[in-house]
Amino acid sequence: MNRKNSIIFIIVIVVLIPSFGWLIWNEFGRVENDFQKQIESSVPKNYSASGKAIPPQPQATSNASVPSDKTPAPVEETPMEKLESEGEEKKTDATQDWKTYQDTKDKFEFKYPPAAQVSDNGDFIAISQEDKTWKIRIYNNKKKEELEAWFNGYFDEKERVNCAFSESTVKVGTYETKYINPNSKETACELDGYYSANTEKTKVVKVKIGKETAENVNKILETFKFD
Repeated sequence: MNRKNSIIFIIVIVVLIPSFGWLIWNEFGRVENDFQKQIESSVPKNYSASGKAIPPQPQATSNASVPSDKTPAPVEETPMEKLESEGEEKKTDATQDWKTYQDTKDKFEFKYPPAAQVSDNGDFIAISQEDKTWKIRIYNNKKKEELEAWFNGYFDEKERVNCAFSESTVKVGTYETKYINPNSKETACELDGYYSANTEKTKVVKVKIGKETAENVNKILETFKFD
């Protein structure tokens, strides 16, 4: 072999050996990868390729509520709620033996203690108890006006000239009242009393306490209602 051929042979060897080696290495990697996939496919999902059991992983919880068959425990009343419920029971018991006055003309009723006396005097109902008398009177409100507008329209100026409206804590049944009283200490208001309109604003109730206390009047007025 001459020198020229030797050089060509060396060049061919240098080029072919790396290329041939790369092909062999690539083929070996492919075979190994296929063999690994076969092993993994033959092993159960809860086991690793080495044959060790894989511990179960916790499942993610959902925010959706899960229905429960358990009956919720009863909610106990707070001390304040117990006192309020006991107070309602006592109030009911206090009027349980009371008598009931019913007015068929103006269609209203209220309860009163057996010891009290109730009489219809035509224009008003008088309730007497322990030598104290107070009155209930019903007026028509045909125009269904607000209380102050009705008052100014129902009574003429001379009757209401010395009278003024003010807030009141007295209730007639569930209806808030307004107190009509003298507008000064030096004047007198003949229309003084507690006024309230029913829900439909068809009737106006006037309560004149007289010498009776508001506390005793309220006990009876709490039971007042229109039919």
